[in-house]
Order: sequence, then structure tokens, then C-alpha cells
Amino acid sequence: IFIINMLTFNLSVSNREVFNNLEFPVQIMPQQQKMLTLPFIRSFPSMKEWSESVIHTSYIVKIWNPEINDPASKVYLNMKFYLELALKIKFKRILVHLPNTEKEWSNLDVGMKRMIELFNKFYEKSDKNIKIVFEIPAFVSNFKMNIHEYIDKVLIYQKQFANSFEIVFDTAHLYSNGLEADDMLELIKKYKDHSKIIHLNGNLRDKYTSDKHIQIFSEKSKIKNIDSLMNYFSESDLILIAENTSIHENYDSWKEFSNKYKLKIIPFIKELSL
Repeated sequence: IFIINMLTFNLSVSNREVFNNLEFPVQIMPQQQKMLTLPFIRSFPSMKEWSESVIHTSYIVKIWNPEINDPASKVYLNMKFYLELALKIKFKRILVHLPNTEKEWSNLDVGMKRMIELFNKFYEKSDKNIKIVFEIPAFVSNFKMNIHEYIDKVLIYQKQFANSFEIVFDTAHLYSNGLEADDMLELIKKYKDHSKIIHLNGNLRDKYTSDKHIQIFSEKSKIKNIDSLMNYFSESDLILIAENTSIHENYDSWKEFSNKYKLKIIPFIKELSL
């Protein structure tokens, strides 16, 4: 079931039973710094209905590297396992970060071609559902590139995927890359036909530094003047995922925030990372 402008969160996978009652989209990161394994995948229940949910790949998934072409590549094998997990739990999206350094950017073509090959193999197997979604990262300080040119270059590959990929915008990353809230709004509007998922994060750190997530409504967030951006989201059909990895909030605060901007919010369950 797809619901307009849904605000959702990361979900802990420690309790596998929670998947049996999921009736709304969520994001999971099954492993942060480890490879997936077949026994790990088998520990998840087999779901029957497809969900608009997202599997966020781990931080060790580095596909923008010539090593991805090695038949014995651990990263390539890991990506196959992510596809197998998505097939089992019926999550439609597998998220990978785009290049954030000059070296990774020079390997864009290498990584894209390998992902085209891999995902197109799984197209029919997944009932034409699973797609890769590429998140725009926070660029390292010495990697300077116009964000519009960056996205346009990435989108060149879109038609080669049997199930066209989506671009994921993260508000914390966009701020790190020099954008204020109004700049983000302009960018997201421009590429609205290529995006369904927004990572709705505040940023504790200054521009042109690595990001640190906090609630976007926190006074500590450096991203200010968010009303126009949030009002746009409230009228959209986007899924907004708040990824709070450092300072946590309670559900009532999120509920108050969602009411302020007329967003639908998923029901509370204790496995959510708020």
C-alpha cells in the first residue's frame, strides 16, 4: 500500500518477527560494517506482499572501484546477497551511496555497468519490482562538483536498467554540499520525476564538512528556514525517511512535527530508531 507523503524511520532488524506485521514503508540497514551471509538472510521471514521499503546497504559496499569487475569480488557477492534479501522480505529498493571522492567519481562508469548487469539479471526474478536507488552523498572537502552536473551525469545510465533507478536526496548531505533549504527545494523540484525517497535529516555540522544527523526540526540543526521545503513535501507523494543515528527523540515530538506540516506518520513500534 502506498500512502502519500509518508514520514517513516529506520527499523531495527534485531526482532525479525516485526516484519510479519509491517503495513507501512521503512528503511533497514541489516549490517553496518559487515558482509551479508546466507544464514543471515535465512533468519528473515519470507514475506508475500511487496513493500515500498528500502534496504540501505552497509558502509563497506564500495562499488565505485575496478575491483567490482573481479568475479571473486566480495562487494559484488555482497550486492547479490542484498538482492536475495530483498526478494525474501519483498522490499522494493536497495540503496547504494553514489561517489563522494574524485577517485570514486572516475569509476562511475565501472560501477554503473556492473550494477546494470546484476540488477537486470534479477528483474524478472523479482516480479519486476526490485530497483537500485542511488543516494547523493556528502562530498569530501576536496571533491568540488556542481550538484546539477553530477546528477545529470548519473542519470545518463538510468535507461540501461530494466527497472529504472531512483535518486535519493538526503537533506543533511545536501547541506554539507553547500545547499540551503531553498536550494534543496529547487533541486528536488527539478529532479522530482527521478525521486521517491527523501532522507529527511538535520545536520549538526557546518557546510563542506562530513555530516552528522540530527532531527531536522532540532534547534541544533544547521539547516534553517525549512518551511517551504516541508510544505512542498506535504503536497508530494514522497516517502520521507528520518535517519537519526546520534541524538534520539520521542515519537510524540515526531508526531507534533508531522502534524505541523500535514505529513502522515507511520504508527509507533518500539523497533523504530527515532
